[in-house]
Amino acid sequence: MAEPYRRHSNGGTENLSYAVCQIPAKSDEDRYYCSLHENTSDLPSISSFGVFDGHGGHKASTKCAAELHNTIISNLNDLRSFASRDETLKYDFLDKAFCKAAIEANLNIDSEIQHNSTAGSTAVSIFILHRSDNYKRVLCSWIGDSRCVGYSVENDGTTSIIQMSQDHKPGLAREYLRIQNRENLRYQDVPIEVNVNTFQEETKEDDITNPKNQVDRSINYGI
Repeated sequence: MAEPYRRHSNGGTENLSYAVCQIPAKSDEDRYYCSLHENTSDLPSISSFGVFDGHGGHKASTKCAAELHNTIISNLNDLRSFASRDETLKYDFLDKAFCKAAIEANLNIDSEIQHNSTAGSTAVSIFILHRSDNYKRVLCSWIGDSRCVGYSVENDGTTSIIQMSQDHKPGLAREYLRIQNRENLRYQDVPIEVNVNTFQEETKEDDITNPKNQVDRSINYGI
């Protein structure tokens, strides 16, 4: 795109508001979405917001922004519809159901993009479940190194920062172990050999130097 344009939107309800602005860049590969009270079923409504850092083109980030949150919500509602009303309000049930719904949705969209494009994208989304008792449950789903950070204000006025996501990089212990057990690891189509004893990499490209700083998961690049 010769002249990228600024994307922006804002909106709100009685208890929830949002504002988003995407700054123009030379390549227009990033996408976002904002959705207030997405589902209209008898189950508690869900608002969701997401950011997708595209690479290698915009097809992956565009598809994620258009479809991923709807698929996660649909999967979650399917799981909740088989449970009792009281059970769906329990955090333990809700968290497990959300994880299952998000994993399935991300795997499906990853598979679809692999068959149609070489573009990839990180994906970070936040879901706000509006409960009938006026409480809200906030859940986060992510792949890659796009971050979600929460900001909390207590009744006494004190504030705190909550890191809701963790970058999918080899510096994260569980990612390091995943790479240990993974064959044919690739980064932007460059074969990588990981020496797990010294935590160094040898590649065919000189621009990949420190494995701890390289994102090792994204849509269409291994999730």
